[in-house]
Amino acid sequence: MKLTTLNLVLLVIVALLGTAVGLTRPSSPQAPPNERAFVAFDPATLLEIQIHSRVTQAPAVILQRESAEAPWTVQNRAGFWAEAYPIEQLLGQITNLQARDLVTESADGLTLFGLGPDAGIEVVLKSPGAADWRFVFADARAGGQGYVRAAGDERVFALPGFVALGLEARQWIRPGVFDLSQAAVRRIEIGLAGETLSVARDDKGIWREQVTGKVAPRVSLEDLLADLDALAVIDIVEREAEAPGAQGLDLGLFDAEGQELAGLVLDLQSNEQGRRRIAARAWAQAGHDQWVGLIDDAQGALIMKRINSVFVALAK
Repeated sequence: MKLTTLNLVLLVIVALLGTAVGLTRPSSPQAPPNERAFVAFDPATLLEIQIHSRVTQAPAVILQRESAEAPWTVQNRAGFWAEAYPIEQLLGQITNLQARDLVTESADGLTLFGLGPDAGIEVVLKSPGAADWRFVFADARAGGQGYVRAAGDERVFALPGFVALGLEARQWIRPGVFDLSQAAVRRIEIGLAGETLSVARDDKGIWREQVTGKVAPRVSLEDLLADLDALAVIDIVEREAEAPGAQGLDLGLFDAEGQELAGLVLDLQSNEQGRRRIAARAWAQAGHDQWVGLIDDAQGALIMKRINSVFVALAK
């Protein structure tokens, strides 16, 4: 085909247009490097965590530990033991955050993701002799999607599977009262209203009162052990020096060698908020006799129901 002058002009125009489009088309964003977003972050060095709302003036939740091997404690609750899992989850999410999780690095995007100047939950992480790490988390949204940025940084990262951070100290305490093996319990000692009762379980699973040998109600005692194993505190209060701790029901659980596996004292009545006080002997043995737990009245009432049925069956 013979090129005419018109054809040549048209080819030059097409070539110029193609060049212009190539120069003006935005380049495709480069995939972020497959590396941690905060490579210097080392949770093993942390000894204190502070969590507070940037919206309200509520006191910060303060979690501390004496060393990397020591358990975390809740300072707002007289140093009561903290639940390990949510702390490990929080630190793990920061540690494992990837650069590819970046969703924006624009100041305009902070408000969009709930991380503006006066929004979100600030977490301060402290290590001895090092600068604090400060992060701002947005509340969890639908589908468990959360967002986080380092304080003073406009980069926002997505947190898939994020669970909202508790802003009350009681939400961080370890709820379980006992770490109990029900099968290991061979004897239960009960003190109530001046009466003392001791029942023991033989190798066939039959419970008997130790003094008279009378068969005790197996179902009630097995249910009692299950209730004690599931016992959970709602909150911890610090007992004032002049105020009594929990009092009323006294229980001791022992193994076949006579070693006490668990012991507690429980109030017989609830307070105005529908809570009963409880004191585990293990707390006092660990040097924390000032700890008094609060349990839901329904849990306390269920325990007393089992106890009463045992006393009635044995005519106590």
